[in-house]
Amino acid sequence: MTTTTTTTLSLLVFHGSPLDFIKYRHAVLLLTTYPDNQQSMFHITGPPGEFKFVEVTGTNPTQSAKLERNIPVVSTVSGDNNSTTTTTTTTISRKMVRDACARVKVRNDLPGWNCQNWVGEALSELVKIGCCTEVQRGLAVDGMVDACLEARDEEFA
Repeated sequence: MTTTTTTTLSLLVFHGSPLDFIKYRHAVLLLTTYPDNQQSMFHITGPPGEFKFVEVTGTNPTQSAKLERNIPVVSTVSGDNNSTTTTTTTTISRKMVRDACARVKVRNDLPGWNCQNWVGEALSELVKIGCCTEVQRGLAVDGMVDACLEARDEEFA
């Protein structure tokens, strides 16, 4: 019997905090593996100037009341004897994604740099290693920008 595994990479955008302004919308990458439904969330946390990269497992961020948008990036399907995929690789592993995300420099030295910038740079790293294409990255970033623009603009608040 062939075991089929589906791996999905998504970009999630959450309601801003402390206020829902564009710059406060929080963006993360989520890797989910089926049928075991294992999830790993990759993002940066902390106040501006003190961000750090973290991986969170054991939670389901798609169930959060603060989730504004779940943007699919790429999905792969692989089996023991037969693999099909929508990317240039046959599988996407948690280690591949975690290692690529960990390579993204956390730019605490740049005023205004935030999790949205980090997600864009992390997706660029994932393109480099074949986890997704440049087109998939572009569509995901466009979706993130759209979700962030749905928040209030602090100039008009």
